Amino acid sequence: MQIDRADHCVAALTPIKVAEVGRGQFEEIALERPEITKAMWINALITASIQRGWCVNLGRRTALERLSHLFCELYHRLCKVGMVADAGFHFPVTQLELADATGLTMVHTNRILQEMQRKGLIELQRRRLIVPDLAALKRICAFDPSYLHPAAQEAL
Repeated sequence: MQIDRADHCVAALTPIKVAEVGRGQFEEIALERPEITKAMWINALITASIQRGWCVNLGRRTALERLSHLFCELYHRLCKVGMVADAGFHFPVTQLELADATGLTMVHTNRILQEMQRKGLIELQRRRLIVPDLAALKRICAFDPSYLHPAAQEAL
């Protein structure tokens, strides 16, 4: 069985580089390079784990917990690739995009962001998110990065 087209689209919030690999070339690489095939399988399993985590995030967490979890995940993932400095990272995300990502209204998202800033959990400064107390933010949403499978990601 083959899937002829994707049932979704992907958009980038920042400039990216994209390489297109045709199906035939991809299949050839997969057959000739088993380590790449293994890495693709590991990536697919990690992606499914993250998807399950987000199902929980959208279905079971409060608005404060959802945003806290998103910020913890971003912090954790960006830290792993050296993109966190001075407890913060580049954050070119609008409140509308945050609302969409967390299943909240824009008004409620704004309210929760203000609450988080008042409590000293986050600071938003010119497209930068600063997390002054990561431990407190993690406690709010019971953040456990094991669903990201960091050891497996490092092996890729």
